[in-house]
Amino acid sequence: MRRFALPMALLIAFALVAPVAAESRGATYKGVFDGGSFYCSTSETPTVPIKPPPHQVTGTWTLNLGNDRTATVTVHAWYDGAHHMSTGHGQYQVAAADDTVTMTLAIWTATFNPDTGAFTWAADLSSFYECPPPTPPAVVTPGYIASLYDNLVYTGHTDR
Repeated sequence: MRRFALPMALLIAFALVAPVAAESRGATYKGVFDGGSFYCSTSETPTVPIKPPPHQVTGTWTLNLGNDRTATVTVHAWYDGAHHMSTGHGQYQVAAADDTVTMTLAIWTATFNPDTGAFTWAADLSSFYECPPPTPPAVVTPGYIASLYDNLVYTGHTDR
């Protein structure tokens, strides 16, 4: 019986540690953007979608989840077939609830559901843009840049 005690103890210890080790490992997800929504808000109106959207959005994204509950998101976006931006944001603090991972950094919020593969990357640009752009002879608010939209949301999925 003693000669089975050590192997049995090792087997039980491995069975208890394996799920914890699997949960703590980082993961990398890659995917594509399949759309974008543009929103405009003013003091008179709540945030409303711009119809039709001013741009057709496509692109790619990569999400690296670290063991330390941080994440890095890299985004490459094209508007109407032309390169619009490439960016990589690091050290998002990760919050997980209901199988959804939400990461927030400054004006950007990334949300990823590993069960469905759905990915959303959203920005509140209202501190930089005035929406809708004023029409002449209106005066642009100092410190603001006129824009068709002040909020945007890119939607996508994992590239399978």
